[in-house]
Amino acid sequence: MTTDSTGYFLFSLDTELAWGHFDCFRPGLFSGDGSRERRAIRQVLALCDEFGISATWALVGQLFNDRYPQVDSYPEAWRGLYPEFETLYRAGHPLLHGGDVIQMLVESADQHEIAFHGFTHAVFDEQEMDVTRARSEIAAWMQAACDRVLSPTTVIFPRNRVGHLPVFREAGFTCYRGVEPALRAHKLPLIGKAFRRYPELSSAFVPPLCDLPQPDDSGLVNLPGSRWLFGFSRRADRLLDAAGQGHWRMQSIVAGIQQAAAQAKIVHVWCHPYEFQTDADFDRLRQVLAAVAHEIRRGAMQSVTMATLAQIAHQRSAARVATGEK
Repeated sequence: MTTDSTGYFLFSLDTELAWGHFDCFRPGLFSGDGSRERRAIRQVLALCDEFGISATWALVGQLFNDRYPQVDSYPEAWRGLYPEFETLYRAGHPLLHGGDVIQMLVESADQHEIAFHGFTHAVFDEQEMDVTRARSEIAAWMQAACDRVLSPTTVIFPRNRVGHLPVFREAGFTCYRGVEPALRAHKLPLIGKAFRRYPELSSAFVPPLCDLPQPDDSGLVNLPGSRWLFGFSRRADRLLDAAGQGHWRMQSIVAGIQQAAAQAKIVHVWCHPYEFQTDADFDRLRQVLAAVAHEIRRGAMQSVTMATLAQIAHQRSAARVATGEK
């Protein structure tokens, strides 16, 4: 149990436009000109302002480029493998550059954090990416961002595949978003298999909460996700919206926020900006952020970035070492 008197709310966004789908690009998933995705980012920023929420925006480094191709940074290993995506890259498509997106976020940097989400969104799986490539991804991101933002201290791994933690530690990172802990229902002998096969079933349960952690063996603080905001069947979401019951699915997250406030624990909601496609999607976020704002007004919760919470965790750990506390 933490010694804090309040809970903590973390909100992280994997901000990648179309880069997250380099190997599985589907045009229907995105707007044709990238305008809807940009409007979504502006609206999420506005909702955060309205409710006093600090967020961690994890950026793919390729988005720091204003236009393509200034310098051909398309990965050599991908050439010819993903022709539709590569064609977009060669054409300088707005879904693959984000100088304007970066500017929006930099202008809000006093409230929000900009984090690392890979330079190309390549997966940091240690079976697929060696240490040299991991260092190269970090160096390329830093180089692209050097004129726009300070060096990041938070890593949100592409596709939540955690790897090469010592490399990130040596590069100055302090924390990462780990994999969402399994619910108890996942371990039950009869229904656990169904929960593992259909992750959206977890939406009916309060998301897993965690205490303020100590740095792990890598020296980084693991701040795992609690619930993916859109980790549910989109078709089912639309049916609920049509029936005027779109708020139903957020009730478990709201309950988790209330429990985190009451028990001085951490609740961590995450999503992708491109997933906000309808007014109902923003209503879901509004419902969540309003619940957080209520707990903040009560003095029972704080909204912080991942970097801020990691700093608190490192300070607590250092204090324990200094006093000989285990």
